[in-house]
Amino acid sequence: ALPISVAAAGHSAAVMLGLARGAGLFTLLACLGLPLLAWGGWVFEPGWTALLLAGWTAYTLARHYGLALACYRREEYARAGLPMLPVSHGVPLTCLHILLYTVLLAAVSYLPATLGLSGGIYVALVSVLNLGYLREAWALWRNYSDARARRAFRYSLIYLTGLFAALFLDRLA
Repeated sequence: ALPISVAAAGHSAAVMLGLARGAGLFTLLACLGLPLLAWGGWVFEPGWTALLLAGWTAYTLARHYGLALACYRREEYARAGLPMLPVSHGVPLTCLHILLYTVLLAAVSYLPATLGLSGGIYVALVSVLNLGYLREAWALWRNYSDARARRAFRYSLIYLTGLFAALFLDRLA
C-alpha cells in the first residue's frame, strides 16, 4: 500500500506540473484520479474519503492554479480569446477571488481532522501551510504585481503537495 501511495503522490505532482505548462483537461482529469488511487492504496477504502481528496485537488487546481496563473498570463489568454477572469473582469477582482477562495480553502483543509481522518501532526502542518497561503493571497490582493502572482502560483504547488504530504506523515505517526 505504501509504495502505491508514494508512487501516486509523485505522479500527481508531475501531472500537476504538466497542468502548469498547459496540458489542459487531460491533466485535470488525471489529477482527479490520482488522489483516489493514493488514498485507496493507503487505507484500502476508496469511498467518500477518496472523493473528498479528489474534490479538494480539483478545487485547488481550478481556483488557485488557474487564477494566479491567469493573472500573470492575462495578455496571452486575451490574445487567444480565452475569457479567463483577469481578462473578462480585471486583475483586482481576480485577486479578491483568490483571497476569498484561499480563506475557504484554509477552512476546508481542516476537514480531514474534523472527520477523524487525520490527527495533530496534520493539523500542525496544515496550519503552517494555511498561514503561508493566506499571506501570499493577502499580499497579492493588496499590492498586485506579476512577480507576486508568480509567487502565489508557486506557493499553490507547494501548498497542495504539502497537504498530501501532511496527510501521509500523519498516517505514518
